[in-house]
Amino acid sequence: MAARVTADGSVPRSLREASGEDACMSSINRRSMMFGGAAVLGAGAFDAHAARSITRSANVLASSDLSYVLPEILRGFETDGAAIGIAYSTSTEFDRRLREAAPPDLVLGADEKPFLALAASGLLADAGIPLAEGRLALVVNRRSPLADDISLGAIAEAARNDVPFRVVFANPDSTPYGGCANDVLERWSVDQLLRPRFVYTEDVTEAVRLVSTGQIAVGLVPKSLTTAPAVARTLQAVDIPHGWHRPLVQRMALSRGASAEAQRLYAYLKTEAPQRLLARFGYGVPGFE
Repeated sequence: MAARVTADGSVPRSLREASGEDACMSSINRRSMMFGGAAVLGAGAFDAHAARSITRSANVLASSDLSYVLPEILRGFETDGAAIGIAYSTSTEFDRRLREAAPPDLVLGADEKPFLALAASGLLADAGIPLAEGRLALVVNRRSPLADDISLGAIAEAARNDVPFRVVFANPDSTPYGGCANDVLERWSVDQLLRPRFVYTEDVTEAVRLVSTGQIAVGLVPKSLTTAPAVARTLQAVDIPHGWHRPLVQRMALSRGASAEAQRLYAYLKTEAPQRLLARFGYGVPGFE
């Protein structure tokens, strides 16, 4: 039997609404995601009472860039009626979430650096292991004139010609994908030219939503969030070359006292099927690229 997913195991509601489509399977119980501020609020927050009522369960805390691929991975995870609760959040919120009354059993993050600190503080069983490498994509709303020639060079030229547009990406001071976007702009020597047009978000899914709805024309976002058909219909995307930004090593680790089911899921994520899915959703996975 495939894992029963509770809380939010789906594409964020705001992105589904932007495309006019409910893209994930109906058996998943969805809760709305609220954006703005330092975290994804209400994104499948853990229900401690519900978790205690299930004999075999696992609560997962995952970075927002995994919100498309993780439900797909869990479809292949065989359980005996266990429920897998998923909460999506920014990396900066992991410490607080792990200190809550009903902490997650398994943490999947977009950047490996916080795992070392969390393990040293005793909140994780250890620093865990690498899962995959995150990649960036340049996205342009398909209704924008900039979509006719999508490249950093063309966007820089449009800025020089005073074409009105803005560029959105996650806050580089608090999110790993934002820091990588900054790396790309500096490498291409367009950061100073485009800086007056920057819009920062506190979560990568909000950056995708703003471009998908046409509120902002251009974005630098996780490639993994550009792969869903509902989103691809509104966005045109090109990959940022590998090596243009600092390595974004996705990491996973168990918390202290993790449930047996979480330990099984941790082991499953290292197997071929999940690794193939991660590669299909745009992550760098050794042996599957």
